[in-house]
Amino acid sequence: MRALQGSRSSVAGTSGTSTCDTSDTSTSNLNLGRVGTSNLNLGRVGTSNLNLGRVGTSNLNLGRVGTSNLNLGRVGTSNLNLGRVGTSNLNLGRVGTSNLNLGRVGTSNLNLGRVGTSNLNLGRVGTSNLNLGRVGPAHGTDAARRAMTASTPIAESNAPKPIHTDDAGLIAGAITLPAPAGDLPGYRAHPASGGPFPLVLVIQEIFGVHEHIRDVVRRFAHRGYYALAPDLFVRQGDPSHLRTVDELRALAGRVPDRQVLSDLDASVAFAEASGKADVRKAAAVGFCWGGRITWLYAAHNPALKAAVAWYGRLTGDRTEAQPKHPIDVASALQAPVLGLYAGQDQGIPLPTVTALQEALRSASQTGSAPGAAHSEIRVYPDVPHAFYADYRPSYRPEAAADAWQRQLDWLARHGVA
Repeated sequence: MRALQGSRSSVAGTSGTSTCDTSDTSTSNLNLGRVGTSNLNLGRVGTSNLNLGRVGTSNLNLGRVGTSNLNLGRVGTSNLNLGRVGTSNLNLGRVGTSNLNLGRVGTSNLNLGRVGTSNLNLGRVGTSNLNLGRVGPAHGTDAARRAMTASTPIAESNAPKPIHTDDAGLIAGAITLPAPAGDLPGYRAHPASGGPFPLVLVIQEIFGVHEHIRDVVRRFAHRGYYALAPDLFVRQGDPSHLRTVDELRALAGRVPDRQVLSDLDASVAFAEASGKADVRKAAAVGFCWGGRITWLYAAHNPALKAAVAWYGRLTGDRTEAQPKHPIDVASALQAPVLGLYAGQDQGIPLPTVTALQEALRSASQTGSAPGAAHSEIRVYPDVPHAFYADYRPSYRPEAAADAWQRQLDWLARHGVA
């Protein structure tokens, strides 16, 4: 554009400043219609509708908008921006608010790159990394804290509105706890006054310590517990970045059981050091991926008083990272486990539940495992996997409420109350 500097003339249309400006100006180079500043600017300008260079507001506007519809370069604000922008509907580069918005939204519907806030983000974002529906709070940039603010994953459009438990009367929030393999992020909650309180370790789903798990932590705290959910995937990856169940399973498969059990031991030590948890009354409660871990931890920690496994996998391939499954440790259970399972669970066939029940009976007869004789399995025949997950279509309120109360009764029966 430097070759055109110095000539200025009216070509077509009427504008607030000029019609055709072929010099480097603060307003425009070429204006083809009536606009606030210009329609087409071929050089560096202050404000424009079509700017093919670096501009203040936009490069191309295809309709009447506040700032612009299409910007092909670096701009301030736009509806469709193909370069770096502040706010937009479609941005294919690094932006302040979003990369792609497919509808009229506050911030964005779909973001394909690094953004500030969004509903569906397929890349690195401020609020979420992979959100397949409506999301809640924001992600931070600190890798040790991201899972503690991960939004509840919603993959289906017919998902119910998640239950929200407030933190009134609680001390609740993200924490970092020391562990042998390095500091571990987590989320804990307990009553704001009194204590020490019975300890419940809340073991995450395959989705990580997202909002549903944090809400469960607060639910326990309102019941008078010190509840703590450590992020057990953090050393191998962040599940909120992942897009498919297969990717989540691959991540979970890389997490060694021995590391998880060590991190849970470190979580108990952290709770005890806080002075707010009575670890003589300690229990573990796990969901989905965490349900499997709950069985393993009940065989690992002799100080555990009770455990509750919500639809945790019972058997499977044995690998270096996961050499044993619940059915393999039935004869080593130190604490009684309440297993809560679904009759319509496609991932945990009922024959495997029956096989575990047989293993528990055998262990009870030999007396080799003090927890086996007092463990119980409850199957809800007409419900699917994840029937307690109130953010998913699998949620079944009646079964969930019944199982939750059975869980509380189980903990109280075994001295964790």
